[in-house]
Amino acid sequence: MAIRMRVVVALGAACLSGCLVGRGDQIIWGTAVLTASGEATQFDNSMIVVCGVCVADSPCDCTGVNSAPVAADGSYRIDRGVRGPNNYTASAPSTLEGSVAFTVDGSGDVEAPPIVLTPLGDVTGTVTGLAVLGGIVVTVDGSSVTATTDALGNFTLAGILSGPETLTAFQPGSPQVVLHADATVPYASAVTVALDFSTASE
Repeated sequence: MAIRMRVVVALGAACLSGCLVGRGDQIIWGTAVLTASGEATQFDNSMIVVCGVCVADSPCDCTGVNSAPVAADGSYRIDRGVRGPNNYTASAPSTLEGSVAFTVDGSGDVEAPPIVLTPLGDVTGTVTGLAVLGGIVVTVDGSSVTATTDALGNFTLAGILSGPETLTAFQPGSPQVVLHADATVPYASAVTVALDFSTASE
């Protein structure tokens, strides 16, 4: 007479991160951070959303098990419940890239490639100290971003790399008057600067 034997292996309560709920599941972990020009400035990485791609490559709603909150230090973890390769996106508002797509293969605990997004912000301000305030050109050193003041001397520079930047303002014509000012551009918001040409040199 044949005897059938069934062996049951019980997992301990203190199961490590490599233990999976379902066989062949993929759990990815990694980092997604906001970094501007190699600066060590700490930005709010929790603004980043890492999201899985659902059935038929349609974007998920980026909630629940398809997404996970990114911690302040940029770390995250997603349990997809299906074996790789799986496609993901990392996105954040007011960034140079907008969204970065990546693929993770394999099953079990898998480290995802590190994701770096470039944060952007705005600079607003007012020019003073001139008889005519309109038509003053304001630039960001090392970039192609330029603004021209209105009749009241107001200007906006949009989409500037977050972090410390140097502004240059000048009055077209001869002789040319140039003014330099430093500004720390925030992420996803604006900083206001005052450019007083009474302190500029010709």
